[in-house]
Amino acid sequence: FIPMANRFQLTPAFDLSVLKQLFEQMVRNDGEGVVAINLAISSIHDSELLAWLGAVMSANPTIAKRLVFEFTEFGLVQDRAGIENFVADIRKLGAQFAVDNFGLHHSAFEYLQCLKPLYVKLSPVYIRELRDNHENQFFISSVVNITRSLDIRVFALGVEDASVLPLLQELGVEGFQGYVNGGLTEWV
Repeated sequence: FIPMANRFQLTPAFDLSVLKQLFEQMVRNDGEGVVAINLAISSIHDSELLAWLGAVMSANPTIAKRLVFEFTEFGLVQDRAGIENFVADIRKLGAQFAVDNFGLHHSAFEYLQCLKPLYVKLSPVYIRELRDNHENQFFISSVVNITRSLDIRVFALGVEDASVLPLLQELGVEGFQGYVNGGLTEWV
């Protein structure tokens, strides 16, 4: 679905529709939890979406503070300037951003200092067969050490085996997402 939406340049309209439904639900339910949403790179350049988002976030600052916009690391590398501008704008309105599928690109650590996401979600590539892969354990431990110094949280993405959870926790990962739980879960 998403590749076809991208091909026919329908992604911004789709993202806007999802955002409108999300805001309606958040206004009705008035909860306290954080809500993360992924946006397509093309959406952060869509004037209609940006105007609507800015107006709604300005009118609903308590909701804006609960939002985290997630971008894949690939998207960040693809359009860093666009994401930097978008992040600056949403932060002024109280929202945060995070990096999804972190650690696949050689410039991953360089942009962390500049953009300071709320959290990063490690690519599932580093989680698969983690118990037997000491290089991935070292990488995750290094990511945790670097991100902690920048006050950035680390979550594991694509966790499909509950037996790896104690090792992730031992390595300093703060939570996980995957088939094990269905949503983002933090360790307390």
